Amino acid sequence: PESPVYQKGQILFGLPQARDAMNRLDEAILVEGYLDQLRVFGAGFENVVAVAGTAFTPHQAALLKRYVKRVILLFDGDRAGAAAAWKNAAPCLAAGLEVRVAALPEAHDPDSLIRDEGVGRFKELLDRAAGIVEYAGFGLLPRLGREETLRELVTLIKQVPDPIRRRLMIQESAEKFRFDEATLVRAVESNRSTELAVSTPA
Repeated sequence: PESPVYQKGQILFGLPQARDAMNRLDEAILVEGYLDQLRVFGAGFENVVAVAGTAFTPHQAALLKRYVKRVILLFDGDRAGAAAAWKNAAPCLAAGLEVRVAALPEAHDPDSLIRDEGVGRFKELLDRAAGIVEYAGFGLLPRLGREETLRELVTLIKQVPDPIRRRLMIQESAEKFRFDEATLVRAVESNRSTELAVSTPA
């Protein structure tokens, strides 16, 4: 249980063991639970940490930023896992981290994937981890549709503090979804809720 000296939102499970590998690789793997962290670490991927039984917090994202530039979000292959990965991307982007998402096969978590399909298959999924815009194209678009997916992207891109990275993500989104770039710029840079009029550029 939480106490004045142990607050789950302030720590990352496995961080002391993962620090050296995180520093060496400049990349962290973030998983949902203790067992997943232990399984992934035991399989040789020592730069892995886990959310400690609570929602991922800005403080935890800031902890990651102390050690790495990039984070791979690795969550269960069901709809809830996809939603968690997307939600956790926001504090990571706000902390200035480069974010990628590794999409696990449905009905698998990291523990079961390594046990059932092996370390090689797991590494393949990590190597193919997608950037946020690319992930939106196959992780959100089929379920939410084009307009709502763009709204979700705008919300995330607004979190990015670096204006260059923010603009690059806008350009990538405009190209991938065939959407007017100037409209996305206005939506992202606006501090108020912006209604996107979906249109396809000529």
